[in-house]
Amino acid sequence: MRQKRKLLKAVSLTVVSAIAALALLTGCGGDAGGSPTPPASSGNPASSTPSGGDGGSEPDPDPDPDPDEDQETLVTQEQIEWDYTTNGSGGVTLTGYHSNNRSRTILKLTGEVNIPETVGDNLKVTAIGANLFYGCRNITKVTLPETITEIGNNAFQECENLTSVNIPESVTKIGSEAFYLCESLTSVKLPKSLTKLDQYGVFRSSGLTSIDLSGITEMGWSEFDDCVSLSKVTLSEELKVIPMGTFSGDEALTEITIPASVTTIEACAFEGTGLKKVHVPDTVKVLEEQVFAGCENLTEITLPSSMTEIPNFFLGGTPSLKSVNIPAGVTKIGACAFLQSGIQKLNLPSGVTEIGERGFSQCMSLEEIYIPAGVKEMDESVFREYNNNLKIYYGGDKDQLKYTRQYFNGYVSAPDWANKIEHKDTSPLSMLSLFSLF
Repeated sequence: MRQKRKLLKAVSLTVVSAIAALALLTGCGGDAGGSPTPPASSGNPASSTPSGGDGGSEPDPDPDPDPDEDQETLVTQEQIEWDYTTNGSGGVTLTGYHSNNRSRTILKLTGEVNIPETVGDNLKVTAIGANLFYGCRNITKVTLPETITEIGNNAFQECENLTSVNIPESVTKIGSEAFYLCESLTSVKLPKSLTKLDQYGVFRSSGLTSIDLSGITEMGWSEFDDCVSLSKVTLSEELKVIPMGTFSGDEALTEITIPASVTTIEACAFEGTGLKKVHVPDTVKVLEEQVFAGCENLTEITLPSSMTEIPNFFLGGTPSLKSVNIPAGVTKIGACAFLQSGIQKLNLPSGVTEIGERGFSQCMSLEEIYIPAGVKEMDESVFREYNNNLKIYYGGDKDQLKYTRQYFNGYVSAPDWANKIEHKDTSPLSMLSLFSLF
């Protein structure tokens, strides 16, 4: 099972440990399991003394065990009856199913399932309850009636062989992880009635190859996280926020158009995707950390002119990215911002005053970089593991530069890469057309 996406595969364990210490990776992506936690046992703790027995001994086994009890049994729709409860929409929610012939077994539906429009005394079915088909790995097709308005949390989670499901035009809400780990589900059509996909990880780790989100104006975290076959996405022209981890780990996603309506791209939104070229429109005012980290095929990126900071790990682990034009308004380069990138030449804007830990660490292709005089101190790890031919041009007095060490209060002696620094009043790279290298 694909439980955890491959976060920055190229980063060594040593670097990851350092980043973890900086808390750069917090909050990005789903939990390791993704499945609801089973309830704790209601039995006595192991340390308790069973009544009538020796202290610490095991309780007596069931004197009359049922070989079918707690065994998973595959059943077809014809073999079950639906369980349901009334809901606030004037209909009922399907909450489970049972078979009178198999009262002590765990039932799992198999084959094709047709959800009825009504159950019981002509009661209209309006919702698919939470966990209804959880772990029904042998379901292949589900047909929902036009009466359905809501699909509950984890409703189809781990339906690994589900290849077809229709979402009726009546549906207005889909719960979190409703289709999590539906690895055989390659396509789904979202109805016009659904404008918000705002619950966590609805389609994460599914087999989707394409998705039309042109009608979706609001999304939740990690909706398509680790959909490794997803190669085509259409976003709404009214979408304002691309949430945390939305497409993280989607290796087949090589291109995407970010609409001009978008103002915020949250952490890890495109982390580890197969994107090759990206244009971030000027309408984007907020770019969080790790947005394009681990995009190993990224060769070209255009950043918004309003950008004032290159966030932590923003372009870390991008070995195919040879150059980038940093907007003139940028004043800070975040920690690990270009860690293990393929950058060859870089001109930092005159307003930059801060470079974070490991900002350009392990950039083994970096040959020339200009740092403006506004930078008065740097962590000793900024250029850790560098190209032997690296030239560092500095706009200020290099003898006045101070060096720091993470978690150390005070200054330290100059690192070995300080010998690469030479004074330049202006950047010798300022006239370089950075994108000419593509």
